[in-house]
Amino acid sequence: MLDYGERGGDADHHVEWNQHSSLGAGGRIAVLITFLVLGAAVLLPFNTLITPTEYYRSILSSSHAATNFMSWVLLVFNAGTIIFGAHAVVSLHKTTPAQRIYFASTSIFLGLLLYTFFTTRSSAEADGKIQDLYFALLILVTFSVAASTAYLQNAVVSLCSIFGGRAMGVMLTGQGVIGVAISFVQLVAAYGNSRLPPKGTHGGVPPATPPPPGSMQPGGEEAASRAATIFFASSTFFVALSIAAFIWLARSKVYRDTCRGYEVATQSSGVREASLEPMTQVKPAFLSSFVEKLPPAARANAHQILDVQSKVLVRATCILVNFAITLSVFPALTARVRSTAPRDQQWATPLVFIALHFLILNSADLLGRMAPMVRGCLIRSEKLTVLGTALRIVFIPLFFACNIHLDGPGPKGALPDWAFFTILFFFGLSNGLVATSIFIVGPASSKLTSDSERAMAGAVLSFWLTLGLAVGSIGSFAITAMI
Repeated sequence: MLDYGERGGDADHHVEWNQHSSLGAGGRIAVLITFLVLGAAVLLPFNTLITPTEYYRSILSSSHAATNFMSWVLLVFNAGTIIFGAHAVVSLHKTTPAQRIYFASTSIFLGLLLYTFFTTRSSAEADGKIQDLYFALLILVTFSVAASTAYLQNAVVSLCSIFGGRAMGVMLTGQGVIGVAISFVQLVAAYGNSRLPPKGTHGGVPPATPPPPGSMQPGGEEAASRAATIFFASSTFFVALSIAAFIWLARSKVYRDTCRGYEVATQSSGVREASLEPMTQVKPAFLSSFVEKLPPAARANAHQILDVQSKVLVRATCILVNFAITLSVFPALTARVRSTAPRDQQWATPLVFIALHFLILNSADLLGRMAPMVRGCLIRSEKLTVLGTALRIVFIPLFFACNIHLDGPGPKGALPDWAFFTILFFFGLSNGLVATSIFIVGPASSKLTSDSERAMAGAVLSFWLTLGLAVGSIGSFAITAMI
């Protein structure tokens, strides 16, 4: 039984698109598949950038960023999404979801295409200065892709807030699907391109002189580069597919009829002024005081943003904390975990083991995102949402108890591989369940009385999500410093 948390009151409007006369059974499925693809496209850039940790490690081995490159990638990406995500929220009324989706997805396509080109060039043998330059280019493109992702996420979440809980649930499931798909492609590529450590004279025992801590085995740089090229190219192709899918949806009659009342591109001054009066009591007071100093044109929009935020503040805070916990350890810490099994087993080599850990976490996250579809699994209560978010902190010390040492089997008492994967599974499951419940229940709140407010609620929650990612990426520096 499905439970998408459709809102009360005028809930019929939310399912109206599903009952549209122009849609048959095939058309309804096609619309849902399009939202699935759009959700995948939103999370695709982030997953693509953080997955090839061994590739980054190989091309930046002599760079000043060799020890904390992933924390820098996370920080720059999330800083970009915050900066441009904030602008996306305040300028939501100046454009349409379609315009933003077209522009942002095209920019992401070009950015990932450039990444694909990067992976065909190796800097593993270059000196530190060349690798520092390579790292600077990596960060520059990361920031550009992050900006485009911020606008794409804002537009897609706002659009789903108008279409309703079913569209939102499917879109969020799509995000989980792309995480699993990318991880699977990476695992296959890593397994096919990995090489076992050179065998010594004692049946699989590594040679007497091991490679430096954290370095790759001979030939590992080339294998990591080939694996990265495969999934970067696959990601670029998928973005092109998502653009084509949205073109179909945007040209459909059901899209035009469902979005007709939204009118985000142009709102009459009469409507803006009429909506201003009930928003003047927005808390906290110092923000309202600041807003009153803005020009009249910006004041009404700022009041609406603050008013909507006050209605979803608890869940917005939870979405921030949820992703801050996740990003503080994944992948900056979890990608440092090494198998406790002998390295002469191919699945236990760092390249394959790390790819496997991405697949397990993203698969669990997908299950968590799908769980609210089952009646009784959607977290509607604010108190339960707060509790579920806070309990996720326990995962941090559990990951520290795993084998996080890059050079060797790790200390005695380190948790075995099965324990690491079990912790990772529940870590991903809880992340997906909490996040999806917030995004479904939040915009469906009875406190929100119009499509404009529901779209704004989705955009506000989306922005707080990016704040959580940024807080987590900053926290990852502190987490890895504790190793």
